Amino acid sequence: MYRIIIFLFVALMAACKPETTCPNNYTGAQCDQEVTPGRIRIRRIQFTSYPGTNNNQPWEQQSQWPDPYIQIWTNNALVYESAYLNEMGPTSICQWDTDITLLPEDNHVIMFFDEDGTQDVYIDGTALQPYQSGEGFPERRTLYGNNGSQISIWVEYEY
Repeated sequence: MYRIIIFLFVALMAACKPETTCPNNYTGAQCDQEVTPGRIRIRRIQFTSYPGTNNNQPWEQQSQWPDPYIQIWTNNALVYESAYLNEMGPTSICQWDTDITLLPEDNHVIMFFDEDGTQDVYIDGTALQPYQSGEGFPERRTLYGNNGSQISIWVEYEY
């Protein structure tokens, strides 16, 4: 009888594995598999090191520097447009505090323009992937525009 009780106890203990509690953004036996967020919120956008001229011409007729603003497009629809910043040189840090919610499975594009009244001028842009599987969940992501601009976004992940 004693052997049966010991056997049952050992068998029961072997069957009971401690449950692993993973953070919200990971799953799996080792908590090493990322969970795709349901939504991503962009809290800040910085635009730096953009071209100093517009095809070797000043950005503005009345001044040398552009008045940049940003647009974010999702699935070919405009979802965000910032106010413009006045007279920002190429070494300036253009920054916008935002509250933009995006879905990771959608296609996003971020574009920067020089506000010129009736005919704004494209400065730079790129595909915007606020979440990239396998990169973990960085608070800040850095992207590079098609014309060499550096774009940093600060994000929060929601599940």
